[in-house]
Amino acid sequence: NDGEDNWRETAILKASDQYDMNYFGHSISAFGNYIMVGALGSNSEKGLVYIFKKGGVHKWKEIEILKPGNQAYYYHFGMSVLISGKYAMSNALVKASDGGRRGQVYVFY
Repeated sequence: NDGEDNWRETAILKASDQYDMNYFGHSISAFGNYIMVGALGSNSEKGLVYIFKKGGVHKWKEIEILKPGNQAYYYHFGMSVLISGKYAMSNALVKASDGGRRGQVYVFY
């Protein structure tokens, strides 16, 4: 915003491993100098979450890619994301042993 209610594009964020159908940008959250971006189609539809850090005027750098520890059982991680203070969170659907799909929230510090 230039102070006169005029918004201008200042950056375009892309995943370092961007490919077709990864749904990068399905969810986003910003806090301070960080932007968190969900890509629920990445990683064979298991999903990934990307963290960008501001590194100068209108410059953003991908600094980390998040995924849950139970990688064999989740999918669509990054469906929604939230970053606040020292915490980052994302949800995913999880395949249960009975074949059902249940939601989980993953918290990163």
